[in-house]
Amino acid sequence: MREGCDCFRAGTHRPRVDREQVMAASYTWHPRVDVIDPKWPIPQSLMADELFSSFLIRSALAHGCSPIALTSVIWPAQRVWTLDLDRGPAPNNLEVLSRLSGISVPALQSSTLQPAAHCILNLSSPHFGVWPWVLVLGCRNRRHAGGLQCCPLCMGQPNPFYRIQWRLAWHTRCSLHRARLIDCCPTCQAALHPSLLQQGGSIAYCHFCKSPLTRSVQADVSEGAAAFQHYVDDMVWSGTWYGHLQLSCCEWLGVARAMLSLVRSASGATPHAQEVFCEVMGTSVLPEPAHLGLPFEYLSVGERERLLEVVWSIMRAGPARFLEAASAVFPPSALRSFAKGAPRLMALVPSKLTSRYCTINRKVTMAGTQKPQAVLRSWLRLIRKIRRDGL
Repeated sequence: MREGCDCFRAGTHRPRVDREQVMAASYTWHPRVDVIDPKWPIPQSLMADELFSSFLIRSALAHGCSPIALTSVIWPAQRVWTLDLDRGPAPNNLEVLSRLSGISVPALQSSTLQPAAHCILNLSSPHFGVWPWVLVLGCRNRRHAGGLQCCPLCMGQPNPFYRIQWRLAWHTRCSLHRARLIDCCPTCQAALHPSLLQQGGSIAYCHFCKSPLTRSVQADVSEGAAAFQHYVDDMVWSGTWYGHLQLSCCEWLGVARAMLSLVRSASGATPHAQEVFCEVMGTSVLPEPAHLGLPFEYLSVGERERLLEVVWSIMRAGPARFLEAASAVFPPSALRSFAKGAPRLMALVPSKLTSRYCTINRKVTMAGTQKPQAVLRSWLRLIRKIRRDGL
């Protein structure tokens, strides 16, 4: 078992996270693949850890056409950009692309999100719904409201491309440059949407205002979110410990996602309950609840970063301290939904909780003047629509 996992054993010393090593990349989802007998005049190699859609977009721009024009030639009468293409196209579509591009079908499959889904979800071929820990594009026709993020410094390299790691929701920092990832254009705030680039464009530029994505570079700020990212990246293939239970990566992430939901619930509890929870867990102030109520995989980089910082403190503290803090805030029914199909640890949690908890504020507003929270939700919906549609 690798160094660092013992911090999740109850009663053991927790090692200090080294700031210089916290963002070291421990793996890539696939190596670089060079072309073999391509049919295209300007073939492109598949870069290490490159995302499937990024390879298509770079190939289109290299041939002087838009990504939509290229895919309409490869797969006629198919509107592939209306869906999340990175989840994996049909096998026969991959065979056609392989013959044209000179990249083998297994290599193209490895550039999709399927290998990551198999590892973190323990599913061979999930197709529907929100995949836990995989960012959601929020597709509507050929536009989307988010789901793609990138490193501004990586986009300034000679041959920029989008990485598979950047589609994983626990990634908020670049593994190479330690810079915060961005999920929108720093100039016009439009969601990153490279598939809408036109001929002559560059994958390192915004599709809407044509500004470079390299203008916004923020240094590493959140130690907790960075430590969470490094820990998960390091245990993807090996598993880890939580308390006295040895868990696979899928099981550990299942517990962490349950903690995410509970943290978001606790942020709506009474101030006294929040103080008790933070005092026992040794965390900072709980983040403000997401006003749109979107799942974690829909949230922006900053929102996910604040949540992961708290969840990292909870997971690092161990199950015993969590039960002590949860009994002061949550009712026993709060965790029953996680018991079915969850690790044994989560199945035992509801029975450990007592009825001494602080109720969560649930004020029912009557029809009439809108409350500030309702106005804020409407404003955030409008911003999300503008980012998607470019109005």
